[in-house]
Amino acid sequence: MGYGEVSLSWSGIFPFSFRRLSNSYSVQNALLRESAASHTRFRFLKKGSIMLRIGIIGLGFMGKMHYDTYQNLPEIAKVAAICDVDAKKRAGDWSSIGGNLAMAGDAVDLTGVTMYESADDLIRDPDVQVVDITLPTYRHCEYSLKALAAGKVTLCEKTMAGNGAEATKMVDAARAADRILLIGQCIRFWPAYVKARELVNGGAYG
Repeated sequence: MGYGEVSLSWSGIFPFSFRRLSNSYSVQNALLRESAASHTRFRFLKKGSIMLRIGIIGLGFMGKMHYDTYQNLPEIAKVAAICDVDAKKRAGDWSSIGGNLAMAGDAVDLTGVTMYESADDLIRDPDVQVVDITLPTYRHCEYSLKALAAGKVTLCEKTMAGNGAEATKMVDAARAADRILLIGQCIRFWPAYVKARELVNGGAYG
């Protein structure tokens, strides 16, 4: 697989075993632990280092979930920057963040994290290596294109884009920039779906 190719699922681009992935937080774990250590498209890392500096754009339910996940991977990931238009969230008051898993936010110590109101400013930050886009779907294409054009590895939440034309633009941009674009199809990593895939590919069914 050549540089700049894109994975529209979580399985097509990284050299890890599905059996090692056990929950919905596996996406970031796989991206960081496996790929940063072995994939040549992370060649901007210093030799022997697998620490990635993450910039999260959007502090809704998924943005908080991604942030919490990175906190569980301190040896390989650091949230270097966060962008949100809500000043209270930028100040660490995440009490307004809710979601479909009843994971209410709380006060968060953001010491050492650069806070941005503008996503463009975060993307331009030279300290950010991976841009994690957790905005509403209609903003995915816009900011994925900007992040890729800036030379950032880009993780974008599902749904990928608002339509096929936008998705094609994102794929083309990743190839042109020679950077990874990864879409958060996390259910493909859940054990039941992994097992179903193994059964189908093994010829037991289908």
